Amino acid sequence: VFGVPAIADAEMRAVLAAMELERTLRAMGLIECAIGVSTGAVILGPVGNHMRCEHTVHGARIILAARLMQMSRRRGGGVTCCDETYAATMDHIDFYLLKRT
Repeated sequence: VFGVPAIADAEMRAVLAAMELERTLRAMGLIECAIGVSTGAVILGPVGNHMRCEHTVHGARIILAARLMQMSRRRGGGVTCCDETYAATMDHIDFYLLKRT
């Protein structure tokens, strides 16, 4: 999760981190890496009880990121972004657009 607390270039940081992670894991030959990056509001907070509590994020944007990751996996891995992330970073990162299927 990037942008907690809010920062102006959260989308850029998220995409660059995802690209570096994917590139590193692919070079090491460890795993096939598929990453989905989505931009938007989420709910962040603790889940659990006093015995075991974890912080997590929930929301439609988390579900979208998971679906983008699944789409990336079906296409052989890599980083797939939502339209909002693309719009925020397209002047600084070279993208190729996926055909709608």
